[in-house]
Amino acid sequence: MTYAAIGNHENFRKAITDYEMSLRYQDPNKIPNPTGLANVLENPAMKHKTLFNLGIAYRRVGNCLESIKRLEDAMKLNHAKAATANNLGLSYFDIEQYEDANENFEKAVESEQAQVDDKKGNPEDLAFYYNNVGLCRVALGSAAKQVEESET
Repeated sequence: MTYAAIGNHENFRKAITDYEMSLRYQDPNKIPNPTGLANVLENPAMKHKTLFNLGIAYRRVGNCLESIKRLEDAMKLNHAKAATANNLGLSYFDIEQYEDANENFEKAVESEQAQVDDKKGNPEDLAFYYNNVGLCRVALGSAAKQVEESET
């Protein structure tokens, strides 16, 4: 079970501490390696997952800017992860940066569509990502209308 499934802010705060500690131990410069062998924690997939979880936890406690930072770091490790792009879009959406949100929702759709086409993706996830694109387009339209009305 993940902290995300549990759901209260205190658990997310604890999770943030745990994820930060995980990142610390994934840094080969901070771990003594007396054997001289390659560090098993130098694993981009593991680091991506930790950054992904950390980004979600930060958003759940209301720190969307830190969430964005961590999810962008995760995207640098694996830009093809639809779930990462979608969660990055959600963080931007929460702070009303709708153009950035839409860009990431569209990346999620593109990535998941390719997976679905290859019979490796999940059509339900794809439907969810399309839904987020639609919600974002509505928000973009509402924001534009508010600007228009304030200028008249």
